[in-house]
Amino acid sequence: MSFVADIIGFIDAAVLNAARDSFGAISGSFGGVITVMATLLVVMFGVAVSMGIYAVRTGDVFQLVLRIALRRRYLTLAGFTAILIILIAIISGGHLKFIFFPRVI
Repeated sequence: MSFVADIIGFIDAAVLNAARDSFGAISGSFGGVITVMATLLVVMFGVAVSMGIYAVRTGDVFQLVLRIALRRRYLTLAGFTAILIILIAIISGGHLKFIFFPRVI
């Protein structure tokens, strides 16, 4: 069983190093440009909505999101599955404490 744990540990370290190198290369080449542009876009849209330039209804947004999710149902399923796997890993790794029925005094 120790042999399997060693192999899994080696694979985990290799994937972690590859991901760290890739993320470092991508974020180093773009810097904060994408973050700044996305923040400005959200702020400009929020200002336009608050000034009444754009009328945004909750039903329209919900309908758009639902239409995209249903059109790309396998991508939606894969996204929810990835989120579930990450959540289970965070909880089982002890990074997020979860108590099913906590004692309330």
